[in-house]
Amino acid sequence: MFEIQDERLGQLKIFNVTEARANFAEVLKEDSAKVVVTRHGRPTKILIPYDEYLALVGAAQNVSERLNEVAASPASVIIGSEDEKANIRPHLPPKWVQREAEQLVTSLKGLFSK
Repeated sequence: MFEIQDERLGQLKIFNVTEARANFAEVLKEDSAKVVVTRHGRPTKILIPYDEYLALVGAAQNVSERLNEVAASPASVIIGSEDEKANIRPHLPPKWVQREAEQLVTSLKGLFSK
């Protein structure tokens, strides 16, 4: 087992699979660091507190929901209600919005010119 300090992940304790099995009680008691289990020198598992796991899953779901909102109604950013604009527009890059607007205008012109 060895410890490292990662700037993104914080303090990590690294165990290979054999060490983790032999010292499983110690591994589970670890509170000050995230535990990484390696096999053949490559990380395979990470043990984190359950509340941290729930927070990560919740954050991932929020991001996914926001992306689905944007994907479901890109035109609403331009022509939607004020509530839709307020909720979505800040998360979109301006060039993407401009490109979508131009495509929408082109599509509308095509519909009305027939």
